[in-house]
Amino acid sequence: MTARPILLAAGGTGGHLFPAAALAQELKRRGYEVELATDERVEKYQSEFPARAIHLVPSATFASRSPVAMAKTFARLFNGYLKARHLLSEIDPLAVIGFGGYPTLPPIMAARSLGAKHPRIIVRELLPNVVIPMAALALLGVAVAVVAEGALAFLGLSVDEGTTWGKLIQLGSGRRELEEAPWIAMIPIAVLFLTVLALNFAGDRLRSYFDVRESAL
Repeated sequence: MTARPILLAAGGTGGHLFPAAALAQELKRRGYEVELATDERVEKYQSEFPARAIHLVPSATFASRSPVAMAKTFARLFNGYLKARHLLSEIDPLAVIGFGGYPTLPPIMAARSLGAKHPRIIVRELLPNVVIPMAALALLGVAVAVVAEGALAFLGLSVDEGTTWGKLIQLGSGRRELEEAPWIAMIPIAVLFLTVLALNFAGDRLRSYFDVRESAL
């Protein structure tokens, strides 16, 4: 059975196709099949585009205010919508991603009419791709905050109340304390170092663990 592809929709010019091609290469590297929906202008680029198949979908832009021209544009867009809807029913893509240009309109409209509502799109498509990077970034932010507090405490600029690792390091950083009781500073230094190391390691592991093919895509 042929794997369900990810359908990229983009205008047939380089400005739209080049970023779509970059995403297509990355998706193929991760094991996905990619197909492209575009217009006739793709001819000069199609031999280099990394897609399993390229589908030409009728589309048009409103270049004139003439009623006749606008009617023709609507008719062509509707024809493109019908063809895109048939295409989506045929290939059953995992996702449809638009890259701009008026040829993107029919496939995206068809995908929207056949697909899920906004809450499902947010939960199934957006959140899985946002929560993990943000969680990794949050862990890194905590590590930066811990280091920043230690540096500020050493300069005497830490919080006024309470005990922090930075204050403990400052308390034991005097020459006499380092000679007679070095553990006063060394223990909070070691704990701070291990905490920052653990947070960075956890963020990297979280990011690398989920940097694989998402089954919910």
